[in-house]
Amino acid sequence: MMFPSTQYVLGAMTRLTGVSILLLALWAVGGTGIACAADAPAHPEALILRRQMINDPFINKDAYSVMAPDKWKVTGQINWVPGRPTPDVYIVASNPDNTVAYQQMPRLFYEANVRENRDYMFPAQRSTNAEKFAEGQTVGLMNAEIRHVPASPKEYLLKILIPKSFPGMAKAPDFKVVGETDMPDYAKAAKEHDPLHRENMAARVRVTYTTPKGPMAGEFVIVLTMLPLKQAMGVGPRPEPPVTWVANTQLCRAPADKFEASLPTLAGVQSSVQVQLPWFNIMQQVASEVLTALQEAEMKQLVDFGKSILKNQEILRKAAQEKSDLVSREIHDKFAETMAAHDMMQTREMHYITNTGNYRDPQTGGLLNLSEDYKYHFTNGSGLFIETNEPNPAGFAPNELKSMDRVN
Repeated sequence: MMFPSTQYVLGAMTRLTGVSILLLALWAVGGTGIACAADAPAHPEALILRRQMINDPFINKDAYSVMAPDKWKVTGQINWVPGRPTPDVYIVASNPDNTVAYQQMPRLFYEANVRENRDYMFPAQRSTNAEKFAEGQTVGLMNAEIRHVPASPKEYLLKILIPKSFPGMAKAPDFKVVGETDMPDYAKAAKEHDPLHRENMAARVRVTYTTPKGPMAGEFVIVLTMLPLKQAMGVGPRPEPPVTWVANTQLCRAPADKFEASLPTLAGVQSSVQVQLPWFNIMQQVASEVLTALQEAEMKQLVDFGKSILKNQEILRKAAQEKSDLVSREIHDKFAETMAAHDMMQTREMHYITNTGNYRDPQTGGLLNLSEDYKYHFTNGSGLFIETNEPNPAGFAPNELKSMDRVN
């Protein structure tokens, strides 16, 4: 068996360590502080929302809570991908006929300038590198997709995400972009709460298209985070250094004629997505152990990726079963930073949202972005929320509901 050179292993270690640190850093930032913007007409009826839980069957704990209107369906997947120390999270909250929905996409990982740097490190392998490391291929234990860094979030949306993740939208003959808004304040806030202070690009992109159910409108909010990696030694002209970049995307969608009216509700759903401390505690412990295992795998020069991935998956399962429910001070601090980042991003996003306001949830202490079309906002402290124009909503006992405080 031919083992990779020390130069290759050090390059892989740099990439693995950098990406893993970025993964943990992104968990500290939170990644759920994005809401869709709206100018919406008044709603005459009261709106009742309930908190629902998303369970991680792998750890066997509730991972996230989501607030959604009565009769809406909330689904989620916590997917532990072999080779990654933290899981993918996918959340959907939709009305009964699935025409109005909020979607939080999993973080997607990409690597840029891979082939150029492989050619630089291993010039004798240029002929095989062209195919092996072409755009769209995956690379490394992280299974990151090889893609050049897009010039903007809009380019990422149109050229990478929609064709791959939203084929129906991509095939719609009348699909078009009808609006684009850069979000520099939001990108700055994301950088401020990133322990590595990486550069970000953020934008809202609104689209229209037609489905069998009729004309639709959607608004994507995309945040791209860049992690330049250390360049290994090579031969010849030095290319641009390798870059790992991560895409966080959320989508609000509704029938075109109901889009504006639906957005305050969707903003409320989005703002309510919150990680749960007991799950966060175990996840952080597992992530630390898997990261160590991945580093050891690289140091041992394991080139049989299939065996390596299976080994890491077994380590992951064992770690999840053995981790302590006791929360260390370090994890408490990370969780507090996650919640603080959620509130900061929520507040910063207010620059882009109209007709909504932030209200404090007395149960969790977090901020919820709720519609200002309603005069009163109540909660029973047990996961039930009511937006209404009535000071004393019918059907509730005296003192059962508590008024929520507006924060800004």
